[in-house]
Amino acid sequence: MPKRKPNAAEKRHYSRVAEYGCVVCQRPAELHHVLRMAGKVTRRDPRYVVPLCDEHHRGRYGVHGLGSEEAFEIHHGLGAGFLRKWAAEQWDRTSHA
Repeated sequence: MPKRKPNAAEKRHYSRVAEYGCVVCQRPAELHHVLRMAGKVTRRDPRYVVPLCDEHHRGRYGVHGLGSEEAFEIHHGLGAGFLRKWAAEQWDRTSHA
């Protein structure tokens, strides 16, 4: 199944989230889609994106380098479910009209 393109409201949300900078180090960020919900891998959901710099996204100690969001949260001392909770809070603050 091909990926669905984000609509205008989702693009605005993505832009606003990226402006925060990396949630770990505040450096300029790219977006990571949180894919693990309640222990299950899910499809990309526009509500669940977090800003991560390239190192914390794709680097050795990044979410992809460590192999899971859970391992990333543990390694960086963020607390269980931090990425999902952070993303949900930002979605709730954004107008989606």
